[in-house]
Amino acid sequence: MKAEAINWEGSLIGPETLEKLRDENAIRGQKPGDFGLKGKVRDEILEAWADAKAQWKLFSSRRERDEAKDSYGTTRTRNSWIIPFLSLLGYELENASAVEVAGKSFALSHRAVGRICPVHIVGFAESLDRRREGQSNQAQQLRASPHSLVQEYINLSDTLFALVTNGLTLRLLRDSSRLIKLSYLEFNLERIFEEELFSDFALLFRLLHISRWPEAARATAGEAEGAAIGEAADCLLEVYHQDSLENGSRIREKLSGAVVGAIQLWADGLLAHPDNEEFRRGFREGSLSPREFYSALLTLVYRILFLLVIEERDLTHPEGAATRLKGLYRDYYSLSSLRARSRGVLSSLMSSEGRFRDLWQGLLECFALHE
Repeated sequence: MKAEAINWEGSLIGPETLEKLRDENAIRGQKPGDFGLKGKVRDEILEAWADAKAQWKLFSSRRERDEAKDSYGTTRTRNSWIIPFLSLLGYELENASAVEVAGKSFALSHRAVGRICPVHIVGFAESLDRRREGQSNQAQQLRASPHSLVQEYINLSDTLFALVTNGLTLRLLRDSSRLIKLSYLEFNLERIFEEELFSDFALLFRLLHISRWPEAARATAGEAEGAAIGEAADCLLEVYHQDSLENGSRIREKLSGAVVGAIQLWADGLLAHPDNEEFRRGFREGSLSPREFYSALLTLVYRILFLLVIEERDLTHPEGAATRLKGLYRDYYSLSSLRARSRGVLSSLMSSEGRFRDLWQGLLECFALHE
């Protein structure tokens, strides 16, 4: 799936499920009526896209002035950007009071009216993964990072999903109290609007529209945000999460067979190639064992799988790396470029690739960049 500004950690909602969201017939919840719309979903997305771009431009210009003051920009982020932005997706946000769960107080900033949907909004100058500096003696919510605060809240409460954002990135979190690893889905809002990545915005709209969240219509005064109300297990976010888990199971089942097939294919090719007589002699004379051969090929398979994953998730470069450097890697060193060249070789051995031994050398150079 091509998604330049979407990152996922864990198995909350994976790329296979996100790809299904593009087709209203591929998965439940993508028809106009599911969004409460009478017209086409794409038309609504296009209208929201135009309004969001204008709102982002306004926020960006004001943000520059706030940065000069060295502030966290919390009020600006909330009022000039995230609240208007989420309203384009059907959210009506209201300030949320602190909630006590399991003896701990959680001060999440907002919630969506009529839905079980906590939304914690911090300033654009604040990291989602680090607590504010110099706040170690403050209240509990300031001793944790925004992400950790929201994650702990939904783990301890009956709330299933929540959003946390600093205006530049928007994360969907799910109860992960039974998991060890982090699990979230993140949209890089800054990239989406600065680079005009409409397809990523369309996925954001289809996934995070307010109609995806469980209803809270039966909530009564005094009930906690995460009380057992609504049908959280049947909300569309949970439908998509379960679909992602099923996709992951099928992929893992297929992966084992694919690894075996790749090892057999490479082994046959290496042993049969006319230039590898010395290699074959090593087997005959006992200087090379089948076990060593297998281990080398298995290592090769998993190194390639590792590179494919980090390239798919845009993790090949540190945050803030120059676009030019990313382009050079993508076009000349990446596994994706090697795969494209390999397909060209297979389709025409008389192509411009000529004698294509440099493909292997290119792969080794790609490996070296990540050592």
